[in-house]
Parts: sequence; C-alpha cells; structure tokens
Amino acid sequence: MQQPYSQAPYYNPLPPLPPPPSRDEGDLRLLSILEYVYAGFLALTGLLCGVYIGFGVFLARTPMPLPPSRAGSAPPPFDLQTIGGFLIVVGVVAMIIALSKAVLLVVSARSMSARKRHTLCIVAAALTCISFPLGTALGVFTLIVLLRPSVRALFT
Repeated sequence: MQQPYSQAPYYNPLPPLPPPPSRDEGDLRLLSILEYVYAGFLALTGLLCGVYIGFGVFLARTPMPLPPSRAGSAPPPFDLQTIGGFLIVVGVVAMIIALSKAVLLVVSARSMSARKRHTLCIVAAALTCISFPLGTALGVFTLIVLLRPSVRALFT
C-alpha cells in the first residue's frame, strides 16, 4: 500500500514575502513617479525657451538697413531691435515659469514619497491642472488621491 500524502512541514529557504502595499501607497508611489516625469518635461520646455532668447538676442543685435527716406512716409511700426527685445522678454518669462513649476513638482513628488507636506502636494496638483492636457490629467488624479481621508492619514 502507498503512504498517504505527508502533511509534515517542509523547509523553505526563502524568507517570507512582505505584505503587498496598500492601494493608497501604490497610488502615491505612481503619482510621485509621474510627477517626476512631468517635471522633467517642464524642465526641458523651460530650457528650450532659450531658443527664443537666443533668437531675440540675434534680432536685437542685427543692424536693420534703413529704407530710403521719402517725404511724408511713416517709419516702419516695428524694428528688429523691438521684436528681438520682445522675444527675449517672452523667452525669459516662459523659462522662469516652466522651471519654477518643474522645481515645485520635484519638491511635491519628494514630499509625496516621504508622506510629508500634504498641503504643498495639493497646491502643486492644483497648479498642475492649469497645463492642458497632460497637466490637467495628472493634477486631477493627484487631487482625487490626495483628498481621500485614508491618504491624508498617511501623511505626517
């Protein structure tokens, strides 16, 4: 006769697995990663604003040949120096806005990972909603997760 299946304990060389993370912890981890990625895109955008600044400097330094003067003719409404100065101002303002939003998102993502500064994370998510379409999607989902009472309890 065959012996029935033994119920004796066996040796398992592997350590026991840790419990799976809760849904809230997984959502916060995913959102912090997505905020890092979006902050990288914003930083790249901010650095690409340097093209506007460079083109503006090029236009501002380029001498504009004067047209032959005619009696009673009005001067051109804009010269290259004015257009170049405008491009420089637009590029600098756009660069400052993009890079400051990128820094805010990096600080928010680090705070979300460390479960600190809940209010800062909410403010950063609300400001992210301004950027359509990626920022709006990320900001809305971040606000939905951060406003859960169970997530608020995770923050210190």
